[in-house]
Amino acid sequence: MNNRIFQSFRKNTGKFVGLVLAAALLAGCGAQGGNSSSAVSSAESGDTSSMTAENVQEGMKAGWNLGNDLDCIDNQKSGDAAHYESLWGNKPVTLSSIEALKDEGFGAVRVPVTWADHIGDDGTIDEAWLERVREVVDYVIDSGMYCILDAHHDTGENARINADSASLDENKEKLTSLWTQIADEFRDYDSHLVFEGFNEILDSGNHWTDPDNSCYDTVNELNQAFVDAVRKTGGNNAERVLLCDAYASGFNADILGNFELPDDSAKDRLMVDIHYYGTDTSEMKSVAKRIDKLFTKKGVPVIIGECGMKNTAGSSNTDERVTYIKSLVDTMKEAGAVCFWWDDGGSFSSSDAVNNYALLNRDGGWYFKEIADAMVTEAGK
Repeated sequence: MNNRIFQSFRKNTGKFVGLVLAAALLAGCGAQGGNSSSAVSSAESGDTSSMTAENVQEGMKAGWNLGNDLDCIDNQKSGDAAHYESLWGNKPVTLSSIEALKDEGFGAVRVPVTWADHIGDDGTIDEAWLERVREVVDYVIDSGMYCILDAHHDTGENARINADSASLDENKEKLTSLWTQIADEFRDYDSHLVFEGFNEILDSGNHWTDPDNSCYDTVNELNQAFVDAVRKTGGNNAERVLLCDAYASGFNADILGNFELPDDSAKDRLMVDIHYYGTDTSEMKSVAKRIDKLFTKKGVPVIIGECGMKNTAGSSNTDERVTYIKSLVDTMKEAGAVCFWWDDGGSFSSSDAVNNYALLNRDGGWYFKEIADAMVTEAGK
């Protein structure tokens, strides 16, 4: 039985009854030789206590971002889920697109979600939006992959939550409210679902580097608020693997040197997300060395949650991009980090017309399968 069936029970009949019905249906499917999918749904696996952050990271292998879909924002708070998913040039994601990633060999999908346009004046997340997010999360997990669910443009440039020390209390309240609701919604999902507290958080001046030093402390406190909020919801969230970001999700020495991993009531359940779009081999090695020293050697798993190299429309640079991703994956793998390609999608007449990071053609097939092949193959070596 998959997550979509289970969550329907949970929503309409209550958690306890839903679990009983889910168990009964699962037993029935087993007796009748039902679905033999490799996916492990939340209904089928209640105990997540044995899955550490390291276990989860190892299972991810290579990752992909569902960019410019559920993360779209216009600050208008109008329109349904389909409107927002289509806002930046993509159609609402389908199960077939997610299954194509699994078939390619990817082990994880990061699902960026912006919640700001779907939060009412009382701070409550719109139920229809939650329903759609849950559906996409289920696409990923029921396809047999790990899913990272984040709060995306709720932080970042001109966002509702920032790294200013002066607004720390207000932003802690916003973040705690947000993650209490999200975590409660997904509290019964198993360890294939990972939460990421925020994405590329900046100060109110939108500085990507060299913010006031107090911003680093603020980010550390917000990460602590995120972890505390999730843990308090109980259920599988008490042991769920959580992903924390430094200021700007950055990679430089000041940003990572000022990052502090939150205290956690669960042991070995925290990971770190760093974004790196650099293509210089020397810099790559320097960043990898920093990751290894600050995190991997201390037993803290890391993902490169966003990376990529744009296609040059009309002038093929595919070979260069293949070389780039092989080098990045290999370099970061040596440092103990797993890479996630940023794919912002779009509709293009051919691969030659692509002018962004898109690899997957969300209408079917691939624009650049050779790049996906190289990434997955290098990660599996």
